[in-house]
Amino acid sequence: MKKPLSIPRPLKEEELPLLEALHDLHEPGKEAPGLLLEGEEEKCRVRVYRGKKGLSVLFHGERAKEEFLRSFPGEEVPLPKKKEMPSSREKAPPSLFPQIGSDEVGTGDAFGPIVVVASYVEEKDLPELRALGVRDSKELADEEVLSLAPRLLKFPSARIVLSPTKYNKMQREGKNMNAIKALLHDHAQRLLAGKFPGARRYLDQFCSPALFQKYVREAGIEPLPGIQMATKGESRYPAVALASLIARARFLEEMRKMGEEEGVSFPKGAGAPVDRFLKEYVRKKGPEALERVAKLNFRNFSARRGE
Repeated sequence: MKKPLSIPRPLKEEELPLLEALHDLHEPGKEAPGLLLEGEEEKCRVRVYRGKKGLSVLFHGERAKEEFLRSFPGEEVPLPKKKEMPSSREKAPPSLFPQIGSDEVGTGDAFGPIVVVASYVEEKDLPELRALGVRDSKELADEEVLSLAPRLLKFPSARIVLSPTKYNKMQREGKNMNAIKALLHDHAQRLLAGKFPGARRYLDQFCSPALFQKYVREAGIEPLPGIQMATKGESRYPAVALASLIARARFLEEMRKMGEEEGVSFPKGAGAPVDRFLKEYVRKKGPEALERVAKLNFRNFSARRGE
């Protein structure tokens, strides 16, 4: 069985009619942010989106490459470059293992929770992680992340979900986003450090180490010693990459459940789709409903408070 691919391509307005006819594209069966048209070929889903930069098309599935070439004959297929785990000839230095790595998802999304995950990885796990294609979750489509998630949960992890309601309470108590992230990372790392005391600890850097420790101490907690931070930590430390994927899968699941409870499909991010969705949501549910589904300090909601 071929591995599913996700192949995006910008689309010109004049290319849309031919693509629409070729793949029998139609309006989506359910509301999705930016999704304009969709169609189903054998082992390939074709979706057309309209965003800030115009139209784009996404081919996803085992036959994504073939359907791309059928749609745009002669073009080079823009296959993504995968960031793989170190090969057997290029093993990460043994001193890096065992390791605990943590990452977060949801901090840039106006709706939904913040999810922080810490994962534990040993050097012997690298071949399996490489075979699974573990890398930064932002490089994978939502469907790929969700299908991969069950196989990733075999590795030890600690998963923390901060609901919008709790986030808003912490904001009102004077904690900024970085302070909240520091507390969540510290807690997730602490949960695994107790089980694996000899592991090295890493996280994707979002503030200076000094500020990280300051935020944790302000909450009356003595920070764990020895946590190392690095930008793009998911490309340096397998445990951070693993945590990134598990966190994204959990975030997507939480968004799905929140949408079912509210009877809507919440947009991700904090751009124009959120602003358009917000007006209708407040009209139906009332502004007080935002407390349980949204991060109210985001600029999207400043004009809606008190309506």
